[in-house]
Amino acid sequence: MKFDILKPQTTSGIGRKAIQENCMFPLVGEATIHDKLFVVADGEDGDGKGYVASESFCQTVSDYFFQQTCPDEPLEDQMLDEALLQAGTKMAQRSPESKGISFAMLYMHRHGCSAIHKGDARIYHIRPKEQAILYRSADTPRPFIPSADPQEAPVKAIITHVQYGDYFVLLTKGAHQMISDTKLMSIICEPVNDSTKLIRISKELKESSDNYSVSIIHVSGVMNEAMDEHLPDNEQALMAGIATLAGAKAAAETSGDKTWKTAPKPAEKPRQTPQPQRQHTDSRPETSRPETEEQKEDEGSGVPVVLITALLIVALAIGAWFWMRGTSKKKHDEEPAVEVKKDSTKKDTINIMKNEKPKALDLMEEKKDKDKEKEKEKEKEKEKEREKEKKSEPDTTVVHTPTQDAIVTEPPVREEPTTPAPAKTEEFKSEVTPIQQPAEPGTVTPKPVIPEEEQ
Repeated sequence: MKFDILKPQTTSGIGRKAIQENCMFPLVGEATIHDKLFVVADGEDGDGKGYVASESFCQTVSDYFFQQTCPDEPLEDQMLDEALLQAGTKMAQRSPESKGISFAMLYMHRHGCSAIHKGDARIYHIRPKEQAILYRSADTPRPFIPSADPQEAPVKAIITHVQYGDYFVLLTKGAHQMISDTKLMSIICEPVNDSTKLIRISKELKESSDNYSVSIIHVSGVMNEAMDEHLPDNEQALMAGIATLAGAKAAAETSGDKTWKTAPKPAEKPRQTPQPQRQHTDSRPETSRPETEEQKEDEGSGVPVVLITALLIVALAIGAWFWMRGTSKKKHDEEPAVEVKKDSTKKDTINIMKNEKPKALDLMEEKKDKDKEKEKEKEKEKEKEREKEKKSEPDTTVVHTPTQDAIVTEPPVREEPTTPAPAKTEEFKSEVTPIQQPAEPGTVTPKPVIPEEEQ
């Protein structure tokens, strides 16, 4: 069995006392996830010497556990007795007049958790998943005194039934006298982180009249092994004894008797773990017991039920088949309409792709046609301008003569008409062209051609 824990949360305070007589291991703020030993100790002197005794106990026990034990091995009674003997010797050397201490110690090893206490310091095992306190140590009337001689053994609880999410809480008297079991369980079971839980516990301890020390250990993982099923566990027996002791105390207080403290301590019996029930199988050995008549009747009565169940399954299967066939037929009847719709859609799509042009293409072609019309209009306008320019330019004509070709640009010289001979008057009239009107300045008129005979 191996344990994983989250970072332990620890706190300690003076309370209303002037001197601190509590000591703890690890010290406040020094606990880590690798620690396996946790101790809180409370000095019983009240004059300042109690701190020396509690400090000596914590230091001696922690040194012994680190040097002589290993978390992979179980904590044997001999080792615990030797550690306590060395702690008592050290306390006697440093504080021989001390009245003793109350301590609570938790050691996590391969064979479970060992919860040891003596005096009025307490250890709690709380399971938030079940909202229950699985173990709470009972106060003993005598503390642990400084002595080299063996003394009354402390109470040792062996806890092997540990689960993920369990809590172990160690408190001195100044803490548990301010927080009841119900209040402590409610705080530990709240769905908040461990540091918040410690803060809420600290608020409850502000008005404590005594020194207080608290250590919270949160189990974050448990790795069980095959041998763990046979490990002893006296947690339940100790809790039953505490309940008996509490009942005796209540009865004694009501009757005024104070002898309840001497009530016998219940015998420590290992808690019997329930054996897993074997599953019933059809494969039975030959040496098995013969079946009784009642068992045979039960088995025989089960045959009709099986047959009825099989028939119902077959009937349901046939009904499902007919239903699926009917639905498929309906779908087949409705398929033509669907196909026509699909074909029409496909046809429309093909027409759109082949024949019909998109609107964007139509707009582009219209724009091209308009551009062409504009170009034609521009060309027509240009031709009109050219015709106007031609009309405004002077006309030039080419006159071909028999002797020479020349371009005449000068205006013709007007000659006085000569009186022709009378004999030839008629002939001349027939050949003479009418006189033209004088030409406008800048125009060219052709020169009259004179026949060679007249020349």
